[in-house]
Amino acid sequence: MRQTSCSASRRSRRGSVRRPTRCATSNVRGSCRLPGVTAGRRQYTAADVELIGMLVHLRETGMPLADIARFTGADDTVADPVGFRLALLTAHHRRVRDRREELDRALDVIARKIADYNDRIASSPELLRRPDCTIAFSS
Repeated sequence: MRQTSCSASRRSRRGSVRRPTRCATSNVRGSCRLPGVTAGRRQYTAADVELIGMLVHLRETGMPLADIARFTGADDTVADPVGFRLALLTAHHRRVRDRREELDRALDVIARKIADYNDRIASSPELLRRPDCTIAFSS
């Protein structure tokens, strides 16, 4: 995530949240405690923008909204918020890793099929060369 130009003591306006987080603020209102309104505008500290960016990243990597809400509300609802957040992040990490393994398997299948078609173009139609074997067949 890009760093914002505002310091922790300076506050940024709502529109500036959209740029570093690639997210409209209305998309994160239900997920975390946002600052109050001053002169009709919400204001965000650098820490607010960093938190929103992290929450957007968690969502983009598939964390369920219910888990994100539990993650942000942990200070008020559980005795050990750090341990609770660690458990949520560990479970999410496992889901992302499992998904990556599924995608790697899918990429292997696609790569084999690409090799099959490249071999069909380069070889005789009765011989199909694959990385792991050669298949002879009759037309």
